[in-house]
Amino acid sequence: MEEHNGITPIMPDESLQLQYSAFTKHNIMLLVDNGIMGGSEIIPYEDLTWSKLREIYDKYFLHNHEDNPRKGIFHYAIIIHNFRDFGRGVAGFNFKRDAFAVCSAYIQKWRPWRNAMVIAHGGAYMHELGHQLGLPHLRVFPWQLLYWLSWNYKSCMNYRYTFKIVDYSDGSHGFMDRDEWSNLDLQRFER
Repeated sequence: MEEHNGITPIMPDESLQLQYSAFTKHNIMLLVDNGIMGGSEIIPYEDLTWSKLREIYDKYFLHNHEDNPRKGIFHYAIIIHNFRDFGRGVAGFNFKRDAFAVCSAYIQKWRPWRNAMVIAHGGAYMHELGHQLGLPHLRVFPWQLLYWLSWNYKSCMNYRYTFKIVDYSDGSHGFMDRDEWSNLDLQRFER
């Protein structure tokens, strides 16, 4: 998406490299087509709604062709400024079974220094990709006791660590931990 109010939505190359490393350790090849070979479009800035996200998906991912072969092969990710329909800021969200958004301006606001921003972008992207691959929400928040008991669950899927870890958990950390790597559904797509 284009620059707005001095902030350009980004996905740092280092953030992608951290994800590649995490997947490689589990013999999974992650391919991210970030447009360096061409074909990636910059989406004009505008305030987004759910219907506008569907239009972007159709126009920029499917190229207005419902049977586009990308469907069922790729998950579509867009890097946007923010999204206001949740009533609060979010780092990312899924808007179709094979499409998600990462809210870069939100991440840059909360992690303005370079190294932390790289990790936060990588963690948020991998968190949303995890939902694409079938990993559920923990469904606990800082105002709930279970959130404070979930410190052993060291994964970007845990909101406590989304901006701090670019990895899923392997289930080896004890109470409240999950083996996410063994539960990824690599064939989970919009059909």
